[in-house]
Amino acid sequence: MAAAASSVLVDEKYSRGAVWKYFGFVPNQDGEAKDASKPVCKRCFRTVPVTGANTTNLTKHLKERHFGLYRELYKIESVPKVLLDTVENLGQEDLEIFQQHLINGVEEFPRILKALLEGADRLDTLDKMIQRYGRSGALQITLAILKKMKEIELFEEVYMMENIQEVLLDTLRELKQKDLQIFHWHLINGVEGFPCIPKALLERADRLDTVDKMIRRYGRSGAVRITQAVLKKMNQIQLSDELYKMADIPKVLRVTVENMGQADLKIFQGHLIGCMEGFPCVPEAPLKKTDILHTMDEMIQRYGQSGAVKIVKAILKMNYKEVQLSEEPWTKFKDGKECSGDSDRFCDSFSTSLHLDTKDLSSIKREIFKPEMVDNSLGNKITASYRFLCPHPGHFQCKVTGLVFVMEGKGEVLYRIDSWDTQQLDGLGQMRPAGPLYNIECFKGPISHLHFPHCEILSEKNKVKQAVAHFTDDNVEIITPLKVTSTHVIIHIQGLSLLGVISDLRDLLFKPCPINAQVLLFYKTVAVTQRCNVVYFHLLPGNIPVEEVMKKHQCNKYIQTTSKCQLTPGRKYKPSCHPHEYQPEVETFEYDFCLNFHPTFEVFLDCNTENVRIGLLDEDGQAVWKPRLVFLTDNSTEATSPTVAVAAVKFVDEHRATLIQRVSYVMEIVDHLLSKEMISKEMYNKIREEKTSQEQMRILYDGLHSGGAAVKAEFYKILKKKQPYLMDELEAGPSRT
Repeated sequence: MAAAASSVLVDEKYSRGAVWKYFGFVPNQDGEAKDASKPVCKRCFRTVPVTGANTTNLTKHLKERHFGLYRELYKIESVPKVLLDTVENLGQEDLEIFQQHLINGVEEFPRILKALLEGADRLDTLDKMIQRYGRSGALQITLAILKKMKEIELFEEVYMMENIQEVLLDTLRELKQKDLQIFHWHLINGVEGFPCIPKALLERADRLDTVDKMIRRYGRSGAVRITQAVLKKMNQIQLSDELYKMADIPKVLRVTVENMGQADLKIFQGHLIGCMEGFPCVPEAPLKKTDILHTMDEMIQRYGQSGAVKIVKAILKMNYKEVQLSEEPWTKFKDGKECSGDSDRFCDSFSTSLHLDTKDLSSIKREIFKPEMVDNSLGNKITASYRFLCPHPGHFQCKVTGLVFVMEGKGEVLYRIDSWDTQQLDGLGQMRPAGPLYNIECFKGPISHLHFPHCEILSEKNKVKQAVAHFTDDNVEIITPLKVTSTHVIIHIQGLSLLGVISDLRDLLFKPCPINAQVLLFYKTVAVTQRCNVVYFHLLPGNIPVEEVMKKHQCNKYIQTTSKCQLTPGRKYKPSCHPHEYQPEVETFEYDFCLNFHPTFEVFLDCNTENVRIGLLDEDGQAVWKPRLVFLTDNSTEATSPTVAVAAVKFVDEHRATLIQRVSYVMEIVDHLLSKEMISKEMYNKIREEKTSQEQMRILYDGLHSGGAAVKAEFYKILKKKQPYLMDELEAGPSRT
């Protein structure tokens, strides 16, 4: 294992599945695999023997020791995405009912033994289904059980999603091989409104591979829309229309809209823009220069199929007391500018709506949610992201970042904060960052709008020009906001990836104004060799999440106090903390949206100090953050948020080799973990049997990996208490006065 860890692993040359992403081989002198039967895990560097092309042992290793990677692999390879999404939408009680149907048997499908499903979670259940029925059979029995459970809405969603994949495949089968290559060319070079697919992913891709790549890149609905767009560019108009009718529009809507004239369409769109009661409005931009089919598409994307039917009925009932969609009611409108009879009132109401601005999205009620923290693998680097599982359409505000997601349906969003880099800043010209740079991915359920928190104090005197920068590959797009409220910059989303608020640099240089800012305090109890403790004093823009700063202070205590204040970029400030010393004497407040978060000031306290009165003064000696009494023991809380737990896990993983060699008195640590039931008795006995601390630590690390983040975080806390000198050294040493 040590040899593997110290060598550069080489990847499997003839990759036989997604599982090889997590394994490599010890190389020989020629850089080839030394022994193809002994792959090595890239995470823990254990050798996992395989026989031929059988990868069962590899999957088993991930499942037992790295469940996060196993789950990632499962999503990629083992389960059709539609099945995974379906089972994740079932509550615990519904899951148990679902499992009971599998045990009792459904129609012509054989039963699954009860013993195999006892204690099985969602992933295990899907695993047993696919082993028993195969991928296609697992989907069919899922549909049958959903019908029995009367989960009709979920049944229809599953059926439609799977049907779309078949419809897309049938459509591409109509293309000759030469036409398929042209189709690939459009996907690689990009179609307006859609990100391109890298050329490497489409080389040698057949029709099935192409459908798979489009669905993974754009989602099922997006895959349909880009296929339509490409077919139109290829002048395959009939094929595009057939795809649209088969995949997207329910028959009841098609019958209704086929007789709608251009004037009627404008009127209809006006109602959608003006907002119907009980339905979120459709922004005007997506409906500009669109035909009826694209209007229907926008409605279905926003409201779902059943919602689109409901809103059409609602619009009709505004003018006709009784109307059925199948009556082709649009024939009652005159195809032209003038209307007569009962239609006059209808035309007037639509005309009024057409001149309305987009509704103030900031006034709509938001649901506050606290995101889940998850680990993501970026090459050999592990990064922490926020995860939001959207339960239904609506406006949702993240409690940590302040971001607001306007969702069009159920979905999963992963997002994190990245650093602005020099290349990105060069592309902004006279604009500069005015908020964190967010990396946002939406795996299901499209986002229609995003609200980015800003820190400007808007007034007649302070009209800062704000926008949002959207980075894709080497390109940058400056998005003009739909609206800027007192707290957020609101944009309509065409694509995701890197997005951040920017403002005009000239506003800062020639008319600097105060912004909403925050003062954050962190308390460090240094090692016993030092004679004082330290309070780290941060001055930051108000739209930087506290959680992000806490990541840099995982070994310190976050002092909870009222942090809001107003500071002017470019002006100088200093702490008020007499009689305690601090450094530097004065500092300039700057816009800083990098992820370094270096303290602005350090305040030095005697070791026995339990509280301190601390404030902030401007260069004229005026208090901009009034002095307040801060308790260093009772009111301070250790930075043990989910993000800090991630930082502890990262520390334990990164310093594995050093900790194995240098940690002594291992059994004290093991006793503590056993008392908290974080390791098993079997693991405890196995560790105790080893004679050296190094061997004990190696076995303990196996337990840490299988126990997950909570066990590693607890291990980190024990080390801080039991091995303070070693921890100070590994964390770059104690602070020096």
